Amino acid sequence: MPVVPVRVKSKSTNKDVETYAFLDTGSSDTFISENLAKQLCVSGPKTKILLSTLPNDGLVDSRFVVNLEVCDLQGLNSLPLPTVYIQKRIPVNKEDIVTQDDLRKWPYLRRVSIPDSKATEVGLLIGQNAHKALEPWEVVNSQGDGPYAVRTCLGWTVNGPIKSGMKVHVNYVSLRTIDEMLTSQFNYDFSERISEEIPEKSRDDHQFLQQLDKSAKLVNGHYETALPLKQEDSCMPNNKDLAVQWATNMKRRFQKDPKYYEDYKGFMQGLLDKGYAVPITDEETHRDDGKVWYVPHHGVYHPQKKKIRVVFNCAAKFKGVSLNDKLLQGPDLTNSLVGVLLRFRMEPIALMADIEAMFYQVRVQREHRDLLRFVWWPDGNTDQPLREYKMMVHLFGAVSSPSCANYALHKTADDFGDGFDKRTVEAVKENFYVDDMLNQ
Repeated sequence: MPVVPVRVKSKSTNKDVETYAFLDTGSSDTFISENLAKQLCVSGPKTKILLSTLPNDGLVDSRFVVNLEVCDLQGLNSLPLPTVYIQKRIPVNKEDIVTQDDLRKWPYLRRVSIPDSKATEVGLLIGQNAHKALEPWEVVNSQGDGPYAVRTCLGWTVNGPIKSGMKVHVNYVSLRTIDEMLTSQFNYDFSERISEEIPEKSRDDHQFLQQLDKSAKLVNGHYETALPLKQEDSCMPNNKDLAVQWATNMKRRFQKDPKYYEDYKGFMQGLLDKGYAVPITDEETHRDDGKVWYVPHHGVYHPQKKKIRVVFNCAAKFKGVSLNDKLLQGPDLTNSLVGVLLRFRMEPIALMADIEAMFYQVRVQREHRDLLRFVWWPDGNTDQPLREYKMMVHLFGAVSSPSCANYALHKTADDFGDGFDKRTVEAVKENFYVDDMLNQ
């Protein structure tokens, strides 16, 4: 059997114990005996693992241990071990351990050195998840019916028949944790998840992401991006007359519905007070190069909250053209609602939050803001002449805004994740459905 004397050290307890290691190329994982674990003064959380051997499978209790290292008897060639599972014993007997005396009848193995060890048991089984320990550095081929020898970083092992009357062993061939088995069972029960197609990004999606990757920058605590135009040289007709006519019709409704007027006026004043919109300067008023567009707007009440939201109608057409016609929609970067809700049920304490005015938290780069002009009355006073304004942020109503907002949210986690713990970053990336967060 490929058994080699080694030293095992726990970085947690600083204990160092000499033992024998079975280098098992037929095992998927690494195991340690209960006796060796006690000598190292290590333990770990309880778990259940499925050990598959040639005759049968068995679900057994175990514990897993981390922060172990293994090296040769001289303390050289130290290797960190992956997660190690504790078992009552390693299925290799002391009689299977080869000594230097056993090799005397094989002259071609004379350069193979098996050091003496004070260890009395095989306390470690190293599997394929620690493949560096199994890697052959040198091989002495067999002659006749004799064994062959393999030198690894941990020392020489001898493989083949050496002693008569050796017992037949069936080693571990695979291990599965209870978490892996549950995942497999859930995938079996909900088979549609297995066959779920992962949507590929279209050419337009790649163009969208390239534009945002190129333009995105952080300005005063907010990301600023371009409007993702299908063609940067798009020329827009002057639709100011449409916006003025729309405002004139809206004024008539204000006269008939004073509450609608007051709510609308309050919303628009909020946009200006928070810097989401600014007045056009006198110099900008005369711009006429096809890079100006006026967006009509109207108010919509939330059916439950009875709160008004002013929607900018980017789908409104003038001479057969609308702003949305010129914009790339972008890929769907929104998390699956089912996934968010299922993760929301994982723990006993739940947390809910949202991002205030999510679309408005993402700024539009300076070159594209004139495509987001609109007309409104100063201070909401309809007795005054209409004035021109422009939005500084992405609009609720633009076909590109959802993808732009989600892009900025994920970029925030990517750019600043190092300053926060892993769960916070995961919450930003996985627990938001648009602007609503459900976490536990």
